[in-house]
Amino acid sequence: MRQRQEEAKEAAEARKKELKAEAERRRMKLEEEDRRRRVEEAARRREVQEEDHRVWMEKMRQQRAEEVARRAREQAEQEEKDRKALETATAWWNRLSRKQMEELFAAVADRAWREEQLRVEIPEKPSMAVHFAYGVPVYSRGRYHALYGVVRPCPELASLSPQLAYHRVLVRNAQEMREFDGTLADRITQFDLPDHEQLTMD
Repeated sequence: MRQRQEEAKEAAEARKKELKAEAERRRMKLEEEDRRRRVEEAARRREVQEEDHRVWMEKMRQQRAEEVARRAREQAEQEEKDRKALETATAWWNRLSRKQMEELFAAVADRAWREEQLRVEIPEKPSMAVHFAYGVPVYSRGRYHALYGVVRPCPELASLSPQLAYHRVLVRNAQEMREFDGTLADRITQFDLPDHEQLTMD
């Protein structure tokens, strides 16, 4: 009887050990599954992040490309506008001969001295100023070197140079003055010079 009790006790302990080992195997299996699941989730998250980053980088690259293309377009448009403006202004100035230009600048200097006792610098080679609608700025001599006026800005380009409204505009005659269509009317001084060169009699 004692032997049967011993055997029953040993069998119970063996069963208990077996159950404990089974529980340990299940726990380890669950831990392994949990670890594998976490690794897979981390890998999926990484893939999603990498894809999001790739999409974002592609979007940034596309935006940069569009920005570069837009700037190139704007620059090309501006260059075309500048080219047309220069053509227009050159045609405007080409209406005068060298002698007529000298005559006009002499009239400007004469008027400045006669009416304001002001000496002005007449440029030897007048150059058009883009920001004054391709007119030629004339400055007073001396300490202050102030802008006296703008000679013959191009009427077609006057709207592109709003600062002209704050300065004296000097043109050859009433005909040139009329080409401004009333804009700058109170700022324009005309010198009543003839449209054609005067023939000098010997």
